[in-house]
Amino acid sequence: MVDGNRGRDKKVEQSLLKHKNAVIRNVNMHQNKFKLFEKYLWVAKYHNYFCVTFLTNFNKINLDKILIEESILSKTMKRIA
Repeated sequence: MVDGNRGRDKKVEQSLLKHKNAVIRNVNMHQNKFKLFEKYLWVAKYHNYFCVTFLTNFNKINLDKILIEESILSKTMKRIA
């Protein structure tokens, strides 16, 4: 029997990986701009919340692959010299 959800899961995973990468890029890029840094840090935390909360029906998605790592979530502002 062919798994009809396999293609759906792959598309969702690819989309979330793109989102993950964009969020990480922006967190890193805006470490010296308070408002943007805080915005993207919030988005990173919400990304993980969304994935853990709403992807329970997506059996083929590897959550470890799409969750944003704690090292990113615990970043702090860089001081401007």
